[in-house]
Amino acid sequence: MRICGLLFAATLLCLAACAGPDKASPTPLPAQPEVVAPTPEPVPEEVVAEVEEYDRDYGKFVQMDLVAKEPAKAAAFYEQLLGWTVTKTPNGNFVIYNQGRELSRIREYDSSGPIPAGWMSYISVENVDDLMRDVPANGGAILVKPTNAKEGRIAVLKGATDGVFGVVQLHGDANGERLTKTGDFVLSQLWTNNYEKAISFYSVMGDYNSEDVKFRTTRYSILKTGSTPRAIIRKTPAGRANRWIPFVLSDDVDGLVKKAKKLGAKIVTPARVIPTLGRVAVVEAPTGGIIGFIAPDNDGKSFDW
Repeated sequence: MRICGLLFAATLLCLAACAGPDKASPTPLPAQPEVVAPTPEPVPEEVVAEVEEYDRDYGKFVQMDLVAKEPAKAAAFYEQLLGWTVTKTPNGNFVIYNQGRELSRIREYDSSGPIPAGWMSYISVENVDDLMRDVPANGGAILVKPTNAKEGRIAVLKGATDGVFGVVQLHGDANGERLTKTGDFVLSQLWTNNYEKAISFYSVMGDYNSEDVKFRTTRYSILKTGSTPRAIIRKTPAGRANRWIPFVLSDDVDGLVKKAKKLGAKIVTPARVIPTLGRVAVVEAPTGGIIGFIAPDNDGKSFDW
């Protein structure tokens, strides 16, 4: 625009010089305002980094689904216990909502399939297909080969010490991390009889580092990404099978245990404080499915979900 203005002014001067003096000087044209395209606001580097990290979040258990023999009864139990809202879909499954946000699903157990009844925990990974090479190489087994689903690309695996779990490569518009609210899932606990083998296997699956703590005579290994706990490993309680147990964030673990008992649940692990984690408890629903509750320490050093 500036260049066009200069050329126009030069043309006028040239015409005036050629025509000679005029009896009346022409009224000068008003100056044309310069149009400048707006400069986009720069995005601070720290904001860019935060968004990228938010989307990545590998190693977090981002999805917990319940496989139940009686889905409707299971839905009613968890609605009463945790205040979740459960709706039935046209295909017969149930969708769980916590405080207005979709949280999980309940599917009917298929005795002919490879997935056992109970809660299924899914770990967010960078590339599901690449990870498949490491599963048998580290003593695990592939139960359901990688396939595309609503959330992304998923597979179902069995760990080196048993315990069925899933891995999910989230779609580009899906976030593994979000602001956690009371009633949301935050981590999972593995019951195993071989700590070292389990830690070795899952360190590959989620790229974790581990920290050992003790409660009385019970050993706990906490798997972390950075300083954030993602999973707990402990010895399988007597009479129980090796498996993964999801944990729900709570501000009243003891209250949930009492409520669960009134609703017919069995207390698997009474409320107790685990160092560096917080107050935890585990119950078994009357319709099947074992679930844990956790209230993080409030000493300023507890982990941030």
